[in-house]
Amino acid sequence: MSDVTESQGQLVAAQEGGALAPAASAADSMLNFIASAVSNPDTDVAKLEALLRMQERVLASDAKAQFNRARQAVQALAPRVKKNGTIDLGEDKNTKQKRGAIPFATFEDVDAVLRPLMTAQGLSVSFSMKPREGGLMVLAELSHQAGHSEVYEFPIISDGGPGRNALQAIGSGFSYGKRYALEGIFNVVREKADDDGRAGGTRYITEEQKEQIIGLLQETDTDVRRFLSTLGDVATVDDMDQAVFPVAVNLLQQKKVAAARKGAAS
Repeated sequence: MSDVTESQGQLVAAQEGGALAPAASAADSMLNFIASAVSNPDTDVAKLEALLRMQERVLASDAKAQFNRARQAVQALAPRVKKNGTIDLGEDKNTKQKRGAIPFATFEDVDAVLRPLMTAQGLSVSFSMKPREGGLMVLAELSHQAGHSEVYEFPIISDGGPGRNALQAIGSGFSYGKRYALEGIFNVVREKADDDGRAGGTRYITEEQKEQIIGLLQETDTDVRRFLSTLGDVATVDDMDQAVFPVAVNLLQQKKVAAARKGAAS
């Protein structure tokens, strides 16, 4: 029998024999048992070391269990997040007219919903960035007061929008990455502005597909309203059907390639 197995048997025997007071958890029981063993001058050193290793595992397991319960509680309680931000699509280079704006949920919107729930469950989150090939990686570390933490990663590119310099583009991309990472951790759902009026059975594009369309619209300097009108009954990018998405991407990609060829020839 190993030292660890023997120590586990000692713990069970001590509990059944009433040597230990009832504990709130396995971790509490182990701490009480270790304290008792340390105070006993007859405790074998090797067995004590085995008990300490067992204690570390029990404490780590208990901390992870608390972490998971807290995260599940936040996910169960989190409401849908409203879209209070807008993506400015800039202006047409020829007509100088505004191409409009698209609503989206900001990091602040997500944080305002989740922070009170996280705090109540003993959770906190911190963010950092590290370089990766072709861009940056946002790291979100979710920690619980019991001591367990997990790191989640989300790749980003610098978000170069109208009027942004390189540093502002990185900052915007970082905020974008934080929002997506936090939404992913707790499976946050964003509220559509017209959810209640949407017809049943229609499959609308995902947020990731929406971001792809927006990026291509900006890259190709496309008039949004005119482009959407060519796709049929599509009032906004949010209203784009899954069936229309590949057509929209193909049209924008063709325009992008044509612009690149024209630039190379000039």
